[in-house]
Amino acid sequence: MKKTIQNMVACALFAALTAAATAAVRIPLPVGHGYYHAGDAFIYLAAACLPQPYAAISAAVGASFADLLSGFTVYIPFTFFIKALMTLAFTRASRHIINLRNILALAAASFISVAGYYAADAFIAESAAAVSGLYGNAVQAAVGGAVFLAAAALFDKAGVRGRIGL
Repeated sequence: MKKTIQNMVACALFAALTAAATAAVRIPLPVGHGYYHAGDAFIYLAAACLPQPYAAISAAVGASFADLLSGFTVYIPFTFFIKALMTLAFTRASRHIINLRNILALAAASFISVAGYYAADAFIAESAAAVSGLYGNAVQAAVGGAVFLAAAALFDKAGVRGRIGL
C-alpha cells in the first residue's frame, strides 16, 4: 500500500512538472504554430523512474493540461495518447536513469512524437500543415532529449532515484 501511494504521489508530481515545463517556458517555433519546451524531459524522467502505468498517466495528464493552459485545446486528445505512448520505450530496471536502453528510447519516443503530431496535424488541418510541422516537431524532440540527458545525469549523480525510493 505504501509503495502504491508513493507511486501515485510521484505520478502527480511528474504530471505537474511536465505541465509547468511545457506551458510556462515556451519558445515559439520559427515555422508552424507550436513551441519548444522542456516538458518532454520530465516525461522521460517519469518513464525512467516510475513503473507503468504511472509513467504513462503522468505524461498524458501533464502534457494534456499544458495544452489546455497554452490554448492548444484541439490537441488534447492527441497529446494524451502520444505522450503516454512515448513512455513505453523507457525502462526503470537499471539503478541509473541514463543507461543504454533509455538512450535508445529517446529515438523511439522522438519517432512516436513526430509521427503522432504529424498524424494529428493531418487530421486537424491538412497534409501541407502536417508536413510543415515535421521540422519543428523533430527539433522539439531533440530539445526534450537533450534536457532529459542533462537532468538525468544530475539525478544520477545525486542518487535521486534511490533517495526518494523510486
